[in-house]
Amino acid sequence: FLSIAILSQAVAQQKNCNCFIHGEVLDTETKQPIAGAIVLIKEVNKGTSTDSKGHYHIDKLCHGKYTIISKIVGYK
Repeated sequence: FLSIAILSQAVAQQKNCNCFIHGEVLDTETKQPIAGAIVLIKEVNKGTSTDSKGHYHIDKLCHGKYTIISKIVGYK
């Protein structure tokens, strides 16, 4: 059973949909970053993948609440 942690922070820079979410995807057992994880924002159908250090950044978002989903293919 794989368990991951998604740490994220939404930052509002202006009132007009110029916000971003960034964070890190970690293995909850080892606390190691997970590279190549897909991170999606359900409500706006936007996403990205994590870099070699498990970090992600998604911009051009309106201020609000979002559901963040992470998918990892073939992770053991």
